[in-house]
Amino acid sequence: MAGTLDPELLAHRLMMGLSGRGWALDRGQLFEAALRLLARGEPVPPERLAEAVGWPVKTVRAALEEDPAVEWDEAGRLIGWGLTLRPTPFRIAWEGRSLWTWCALDTLLFPLCLAQEARVEASCARTGQPIGFTISPAGIREIEPAESVLVLAAPGPGAGIRAAFCQRTVLLASPALFQPGLWDPVLALLSLPEAFRLAQRIMPYLRWEGGIGCCVAVPGPDL
Repeated sequence: MAGTLDPELLAHRLMMGLSGRGWALDRGQLFEAALRLLARGEPVPPERLAEAVGWPVKTVRAALEEDPAVEWDEAGRLIGWGLTLRPTPFRIAWEGRSLWTWCALDTLLFPLCLAQEARVEASCARTGQPIGFTISPAGIREIEPAESVLVLAAPGPGAGIRAAFCQRTVLLASPALFQPGLWDPVLALLSLPEAFRLAQRIMPYLRWEGGIGCCVAVPGPDL
């Protein structure tokens, strides 16, 4: 799509903008465990998460409570941290389970993180029109409508990543529906194949023992 940035540079700018916003900084191991457990489609007791990472329960709770966007159920179990059990406009279906994500970019990123093929069902932020696609580490396909685009927000003010970034990173059924000012500041307007390539470039920034993590900044290209 004309006017978009090189994906390497765009990934670097995005990750630098997210650094320090409470999104799993220095907690890649914890985020990895939480993502894998949430992907099973069930609430995660803090004790289970603590066992998975080998941390004291109070340390796990304290780390999660640093991000005001983290979601809990009435029993005090984790139900949302990027990937969530609560419905949002971004639904991911895999292995017979339905989960949701906080933002449009997560629908591309989490299947790559977990090496899963997933069917994504979302809605246009302007019209409510259904948007769907299938994604796997091999690529993105079956995009409906084919001209759908991702509005990639620049991290802005707000408590936690959900307010600062996720709520403004959305999908549109057509680039013609993009209206400057609605999601400002915006880094780029991307076709979904371009957004997939961006997600691939973000992966090296997501460091944990399994090769991925979340939002731990690493040196990137000179700006």
